[in-house]
Amino acid sequence: MSGEPLKLIKDSLAMMVKLLRPEDRVSIVTYAGSAGLVLDATPGTMKEDILFALDQLEAGGFTAGGAGINLAYDVAKRNFIPGGNNRVILCTDGDFNIGVSSTGDLERLIEEDGSRRWLWQF
Repeated sequence: MSGEPLKLIKDSLAMMVKLLRPEDRVSIVTYAGSAGLVLDATPGTMKEDILFALDQLEAGGFTAGGAGINLAYDVAKRNFIPGGNNRVILCTDGDFNIGVSSTGDLERLIEEDGSRRWLWQF
């Protein structure tokens, strides 16, 4: 994802950051070429750190969506807040071209672990 779509996502997420509460946590996982953790669970009081991490995001190369989804769920499980609004929000141009890439395979990836259903958000 590059150009205008990436700018739109970064702008949208920056607007969300302004609404974060102290008890909220944000993590950022990327999956360009390979999956990586850009920002681990950071409290809503650290808005500047979250915005800085968002600003550093760049598009690049191939899209390892399946690996990114797996890492995002691992991070979400590790930082699960009982009674909280726990979500994985996937921002993508839909071009998954490394590893799991078909819609059906991605759905099975999410559904294979019953605990993932409560985290999924479009």
